[in-house]
Amino acid sequence: MLKINISEPNGWVEAKMYVKIRKKLRLIYTVMTGSILTIVISIIFFLSENQLKISQKETFQNNVYTIAVKLQSENTITNTWLSSTEAKNNMVIYIEDDGQALKPHGSWISEEIREELVEIARENAKIDGLDISIPPVSYRDLKTNYYKIASKDGRKFYSAVILIPIGNGFRSAILFQYFNRPLHILIRQMLIYLGIDVFGIMALYLVSKILIDRTLYPVEESRRKQTEFIAAASHELKSPLTVIRTSASAILKIPEKTPNYTNNIENECKRMARLIDDLLILSSTDAKQWSLKSSTIELDTILIDIFEAYEQICKTKGLTLEIVLPAEVLPKILGDSMRLMQVLMILLDNALGHSQTKDKLTLKAYTKRNYIYIEVIDYGIGIKDEEKGHIFDRFYRMDNSRNDKEHFGLGLSIANELVMLHGGTLMMVDTEGGGSTFVIKLPKPNGMGV
Repeated sequence: MLKINISEPNGWVEAKMYVKIRKKLRLIYTVMTGSILTIVISIIFFLSENQLKISQKETFQNNVYTIAVKLQSENTITNTWLSSTEAKNNMVIYIEDDGQALKPHGSWISEEIREELVEIARENAKIDGLDISIPPVSYRDLKTNYYKIASKDGRKFYSAVILIPIGNGFRSAILFQYFNRPLHILIRQMLIYLGIDVFGIMALYLVSKILIDRTLYPVEESRRKQTEFIAAASHELKSPLTVIRTSASAILKIPEKTPNYTNNIENECKRMARLIDDLLILSSTDAKQWSLKSSTIELDTILIDIFEAYEQICKTKGLTLEIVLPAEVLPKILGDSMRLMQVLMILLDNALGHSQTKDKLTLKAYTKRNYIYIEVIDYGIGIKDEEKGHIFDRFYRMDNSRNDKEHFGLGLSIANELVMLHGGTLMMVDTEGGGSTFVIKLPKPNGMGV
């Protein structure tokens, strides 16, 4: 998460506003996705319960079919089979043979409950037109009616009433099956689903925190940079304005030194003009409103022109400037020649500022695969590791140039923006043996990449 450290009251207001926005977005995201998750889990729970009931019903119907087949195919029904079938399946089996009831079997349910269930099922069947005490009209079809029955103690049973033709006689049976689902098991199942839901909502909150923070990070970063940019620009403008204001006041008080003060005013105005021009370039690139005056560029010509322009400047400072070009002519590119020259001038000025007398500067160009590389190499004091990550930041000036009034710390930022406008990248690497090398990487026409 971006940490905002703002000392201005307005900054604190903005910081609090972003914190509130983050919290609201997290809440909205969590509530919406959490509600969907809760609905989905609820549906899964009810579907699971419904599937369990379907499975129980199918199990009961299979048991009914098995018992009906046995009653229809076998002449003798043993007490042992009845008892074991009841106990194993939580069933109650009531059988009549030609209207004569067989002795009740099993011991897992009381006689009172057994009689109650049989009576309820018998009455339900009669209502539906099935009386198990009356022989069937047809001795070919087996008749079965299904019911759900509840006993007085609250237990619910699946029930089946069967009328089975056998030879010249008939058998009838009333079957009950109890599927034991204690309340504590149901509650435990609900708690498991509830736990999954709560855990899922917590996970969604963490996901929302990560996603929203990442989404808002560019906004906060842009706001932070804007705040820093305005503060730095204000600071840079304040210095020349102070000199102009002081010099204007001094002219009135010391008229004889007017030429000195007017010279100071003129120099500071020029300095402010340069700063404003730089700020306009950066603001135009930020707003995506910068338009290059594109034309076909012969890089060899630009590099030679820059070399000739800076060769004498380097000599006056006791430095040597050399140019290294490939034997073949560099490919022509489409771009703004004035802006590319501006980039090279910024890089050479930067190299001059970080070189000492008798050092050497090198302007080098070459092609590699689908790219053109232009390097400005110095063998000076180099750039400290802790400063390398900030060299393209706006208004950033390294320790040895912080008191330099000729530079505002915008040059490398402008160079970087102009190179990107040409579809390239600007990098800095250490020069072997000491110093810094700035590398411009531009795509060849119709290049396909490395």
